[in-house]
Amino acid sequence: MSIELCSRNGSCVHVTEQQCRLSPILRSNNYHELPCSSELLDKFASYLEYHDGEDVTEIKKPIHCSDMIKLCEHKWDAYFIDDIASSTAELYELMMLARQLQITPLIDLCCVKFSTFIKGKPLHLAIQHLR
Repeated sequence: MSIELCSRNGSCVHVTEQQCRLSPILRSNNYHELPCSSELLDKFASYLEYHDGEDVTEIKKPIHCSDMIKLCEHKWDAYFIDDIASSTAELYELMMLARQLQITPLIDLCCVKFSTFIKGKPLHLAIQHLR
């Protein structure tokens, strides 16, 4: 059975029940309007498809570097989050979506990416980057 996810501007994607296992909210019914753009919805769906409902290994903390490739067990996750993080606003939007849908591994991935923005940087540069 497929679950339909729709963005705030009306575009929709279909994902499987298996792919939605990471979120107790998504498993609750077959249709969800999500507070995100259609571009982010496509990226979010690709995250669900890649992990296919399987448990995701938590990123070890404290983080020892700012290179997501070295921090993530799945290199796909590193490339995924680095692509999204080219826009701080989109990364924040993804983190809020993951939080709303209670997808802990994705929340963790977003938070670690945010922490790489400030790891080892002087305070004024860290603040500048997060604006």
